[in-house]
Amino acid sequence: MKNEFILPINDRSLLTSSNYFFNNSMEATRGCINSRDFCTIRTTSPVQAVRNIDNIREELEHLRKYILFLDPNHISYPVYNSILWKKLKRLNKK
Repeated sequence: MKNEFILPINDRSLLTSSNYFFNNSMEATRGCINSRDFCTIRTTSPVQAVRNIDNIREELEHLRKYILFLDPNHISYPVYNSILWKKLKRLNKK
């Protein structure tokens, strides 16, 4: 897929749970297909990209059941997200 990125698996043992409300978080996409003047995403993540699905699945295997995706816009990449959610459904994560 165009503009695909891979992230290293985070060492979450460095995060003490008392300091974080939720430390089972990750990112699947960056940027946004909309370039609205009022939105900060076009400034903070100007390049649209999707994370390699196998890379996401590998990281999810190290996390607890509940996961928080920090993506700003889950509907910007409908084909990618459809493939992603189908593959991740087998991991029984929420």
